[in-house]
Amino acid sequence: MDKDDTKRTRNGVVACLRDISDGQTRLIFDDVISESEDRDTTWTFHYFYTFATLNRTDLESMDLPDEVYKEIGQNLVMRLLDREKRLNLK
Repeated sequence: MDKDDTKRTRNGVVACLRDISDGQTRLIFDDVISESEDRDTTWTFHYFYTFATLNRTDLESMDLPDEVYKEIGQNLVMRLLDREKRLNLK
């Protein structure tokens, strides 16, 4: 896409990082919903989706195993497809 058309779907997923004990960080995915399809909108928490607990040092140095990055990406895309009722697992 060369230019942002400023449109979004009403369902989304947000991610945040929360440091927990013993050098671990939790990557948390939450479902969010918007009343508008415009980019300039307010997203409201809808549902907790999932989390992953990761080694903080490895996370901050982007030194997690490739399989972990793959799993994070798969979970994100799978949830977005599911939220739009487009998930078609074979």
